[in-house]
Amino acid sequence: MRYFVGYPQKQHTNLMSMRDALILSGQSWADRKDKTFPNVGLAWLEPTGPWEGQKLGFFKALRHSHWIGLYKEHVFDVNECRWFDIQNWEESVATKWIAACPNATGWKIRSSLEIFG
Repeated sequence: MRYFVGYPQKQHTNLMSMRDALILSGQSWADRKDKTFPNVGLAWLEPTGPWEGQKLGFFKALRHSHWIGLYKEHVFDVNECRWFDIQNWEESVATKWIAACPNATGWKIRSSLEIFG
């Protein structure tokens, strides 16, 4: 957590904060433009729902956004403090996360960061 400026007072992480933490850590990384899961890296997820396409709809989704770590076919979910295979994570943790988001219908990858080395 030492690379997250303002933590623990600021207990959320947006894309800029995550990029800054990766830079401060000295880790080599790149944005994935295709917004698919990285082989090794991080994905910032957001719920989908009726707010999509609305002016400022992103802000409704942002409140419930969620970061996960990925290593090949495995997901680390910080809220669960453990690793899952991707399918198991989607069927259990993601389903629970989306159910807790009012009016959410699913989820999508907002940003994906590939980590090298």
